[in-house]
Amino acid sequence: MVHNSFNMDTLDEHLQRHYRIHGDIERVPRGRASNYAVSYRGGRWLLKVFQREYTRARIEQAADFVSFAVSAGYPAQEFVASGDGATVVMIEDRAAVLIPWIDGDTPEPNTISTLDALGQAGGLCGHLHRLGAGYPRAAELEYAGSKRGVAEKRENLLRVAAGQRGDKEIVNEINIRIAILMVLGDELDHYQRQARRGVIHGDFSGSHVVFRDKLAVGVIDVIGEHYLPGWELMRAFFQSVPSAGLSPSALEAPWRAYLAGYRREYRIPPHEIAVAYDTYLLQLAASTYGLSHPLDDALREFGRWRTRLAHHLAEHRQELREMMAAPART
Repeated sequence: MVHNSFNMDTLDEHLQRHYRIHGDIERVPRGRASNYAVSYRGGRWLLKVFQREYTRARIEQAADFVSFAVSAGYPAQEFVASGDGATVVMIEDRAAVLIPWIDGDTPEPNTISTLDALGQAGGLCGHLHRLGAGYPRAAELEYAGSKRGVAEKRENLLRVAAGQRGDKEIVNEINIRIAILMVLGDELDHYQRQARRGVIHGDFSGSHVVFRDKLAVGVIDVIGEHYLPGWELMRAFFQSVPSAGLSPSALEAPWRAYLAGYRREYRIPPHEIAVAYDTYLLQLAASTYGLSHPLDDALREFGRWRTRLAHHLAEHRQELREMMAAPART
């Protein structure tokens, strides 16, 4: 994904001054933030430098939510306090945090194929949504959803297409998305307005679950956003399961496993699942992430994947939506 790298001397000076750590620093080429693995005297941490749009105040709020979740038993790691007690320290003009490393493996996106692993991931998603419903400072979080109507979403896609006239592939993808919004946009928007709001992970999927010996032992990159738990449930599922074989019959068993794990932690009735499907489809169709510059190869491929998925979910909306919202078979 597109992000800026920092000079290793700058990072080393930051770690020494604020945490008294002078060790090995290795770039972690994954995620939208700038991530670095830090090792020192047998300890290991993740140094995360957030994108510029994430203010210090916003990440301090994230630190509070993570502490709340961890104190309630969620398997994440609290941000390390600096020498002066700050949980967020600036590097140049960007907020940065230091987080203890969780040993284990995080799957690549769309690689979780076993029902047991999907059930564990679903349980961790539901657990965080349940905790988010009880977060006492939820009202301080700004709603993360777009305020644009369907017509404005289409116009935004057209503006991006106008700026990408030389890239026929991107223009074609935008046309696919606009077609979805033309046919289904108003109906999808109608259902999104019914969706339950709450505090969510913010970027949950199977690739943020840490597995050790086939057991889920932790969750990384918890931020806490005020958005739609059902949307994150859907997004996490489709970004976890393999992209091949997305027919209703092929998806039923993986979905049932994932949903069962989720429901063990957090109740979601069938009608909310149907609403969640439409909310996710609307976001996929309207988003320009992965379509507009600056782009690197990974981000561009992610944009392609989102277009293909949006087209598939729109084309098979009736049968997939009904299957996913149907009561479990006994």
